[in-house]
Amino acid sequence: MAVSSAKPGWPGGDDDASVASPVAHPTYYQDVEPILLAHCVECHRKDGAGPFELTTYAQARALATSIASVTHEHRMPPWPAASGGDCPPQVGARRLDAQDIALIGAWQRDGAPAGTATASVPLLPPAWGTLTHVDAVLRSDAPYQPKANTDDHRCFIVHPSNAQDRYLTAYAVRQDAPGIIHHIQMWAIDSAAAEAQLDQLDAADSGPGYYCPENIGVDGRYVSVWAPSDPIRRHPPDTGMLLTGGHRMVIQIHYHDHGQGRADQTAIELELAAHVKYPASMWAISPPDLNLPPGMPNVQAKTSTTVSGTRPYQLWGVRAHMHTLGSSEQVSMRTGSGAHCLLSIPRWDSNWQLMYFYEKPVPLPIGTELDITCNYDTTSQTNPVHYGIRSTDEMCFAFFYVTQP
Repeated sequence: MAVSSAKPGWPGGDDDASVASPVAHPTYYQDVEPILLAHCVECHRKDGAGPFELTTYAQARALATSIASVTHEHRMPPWPAASGGDCPPQVGARRLDAQDIALIGAWQRDGAPAGTATASVPLLPPAWGTLTHVDAVLRSDAPYQPKANTDDHRCFIVHPSNAQDRYLTAYAVRQDAPGIIHHIQMWAIDSAAAEAQLDQLDAADSGPGYYCPENIGVDGRYVSVWAPSDPIRRHPPDTGMLLTGGHRMVIQIHYHDHGQGRADQTAIELELAAHVKYPASMWAISPPDLNLPPGMPNVQAKTSTTVSGTRPYQLWGVRAHMHTLGSSEQVSMRTGSGAHCLLSIPRWDSNWQLMYFYEKPVPLPIGTELDITCNYDTTSQTNPVHYGIRSTDEMCFAFFYVTQP
């Protein structure tokens, strides 16, 4: 399989250790602050996705060693996917170039000097997670108290309030109790019969929503999957997921409350369009089972599927998914012209699971084979690890955002 030429363990980057800083003695206000404004503070700001702020000199100076370390190791800005080589170019890749990384390192080694403050306060860029407009909000009717210290999968029946067909072009998740949500999945319900079944499931459970460990329990159309590392999901231009007019949706939230005891009423804001040029579908593909032996530094799981039908498809993006034992994942396609990379994540980090959209769609002719390879490190385990929905189990998934031309 042809994959990115990036250095293993250094996603999409070259070894910058030998790159000199473009400034001999950089300072915060003249040299480092512009880098942080351009690449970091969309998350690291008040009420941002990051766990701390980086909008002042005092904040940056206190974390100078950490900033230099995580940028040198290409862990921040977070973008685990490799780029270049045979992998399709990705939209919005958050990466620093080697000279910026070297400049931050030189600043830290010089003692993180301030330099001369500018007279005006710099404008912050838009926060990561901003929608153009909000047309509907999905939220449970009442706060839900997750079960403590366990994996709790809860389904909530919600309504996007669209009397006519609409297309989901973007959404933002507004967490009510950050830190207790593992992931969220969404389904669209297209029939009155399925909605009647949903009402029965909901009525049989006394709390808000209903228990749904494996799936939603009725016939639904898969819409999307989200994790806290991806607060906003914007679909490619001219594409969107159909939300059938007059019908409801189901959101499944996987909670893992580590004894915090907080109730949750997380909201999902939707950006909708009346029409799109390319209605989209989401394919979720994984092996039927996993059996990972313990004590192994590299265990591999693979699966393949063949694109079928009467019309070709276009692939706009891919999302990988494993749990904490994952070490790397590759997704590729095989056609008559050979094997080609679709997504390569050479150093897996379960805290950063993103949907990677392409700058332009990749054609998927009928007969194309989609291959998924997941690698795991089970040296910490004493028993075999299998597929499962708990965070202590493992998975090997790839999600494909596709349309037809």
